[in-house]
Amino acid sequence: MRNLFFGLVFLYGLGVSGIVAYETARDMKMLENAVASGSRHAEMRHRMNVAAEGNWFLMGNIISVIGALGVRSKK
Repeated sequence: MRNLFFGLVFLYGLGVSGIVAYETARDMKMLENAVASGSRHAEMRHRMNVAAEGNWFLMGNIISVIGALGVRSKK
């Protein structure tokens, strides 16, 4: 039962990291366009989004590590 729980925690962390990585890639393209166009408000908005998505990515990886460390091998 414990391995099932931590296995699901691991998969959840991978899912969070994957979704956030996809969103970050999309938002980075919008940030580059905002910088190129010189729109200061759009640039700041996308910079804050990329920073927040980076935090979510790290949190997803921490959740994955907790799940991986919680799985025990049967003796």
